[in-house]
Amino acid sequence: MSNCRRCGAPQALELKNGRVVCEFCATSSLPLAGSGLLEDIIDLGCEAQTDCPGCGTRLRSGLIEGQAVAWCSDCRGMLFADVAFAAAVRIRRAAFGEYGRAPRPLDPQALERRIACSRCRRPMQVHPYYGPGNVVVDSCYPCGLVWIDAGELVQIEQAPGRR
Repeated sequence: MSNCRRCGAPQALELKNGRVVCEFCATSSLPLAGSGLLEDIIDLGCEAQTDCPGCGTRLRSGLIEGQAVAWCSDCRGMLFADVAFAAAVRIRRAAFGEYGRAPRPLDPQALERRIACSRCRRPMQVHPYYGPGNVVVDSCYPCGLVWIDAGELVQIEQAPGRR
């Protein structure tokens, strides 16, 4: 549990669209590094030649579990090729040794967000991830890309179920 940076109220450590939201004053912020809510990304030290579909910042090149990812240093969202996303999920779920926490119910408002694919600029398809964790992801099927918000890979990794 952490405290809201604005009003000081205790906050549950659950993310909504990649951000911690205070239920008292509605302030939203990125989780702090080391909170266990953010993914460990190895920064490759170069730009990814595409912009963040969430906030418009130039994405950076990185690795998660040996898989290529373009990630946003501002909102911490991540853009994967769909095969790299599947491989990262499989590796992280297999390595997670605990039983996992029960996933929170799917937020119907998350299905209303619309972002454009950073490659083709068409609207990405918004849908529940059809694996554990009750996470909403954005996919561009023609480009084979998956966008997830900060902390959503951790939610998928830690969800209970077969490993």
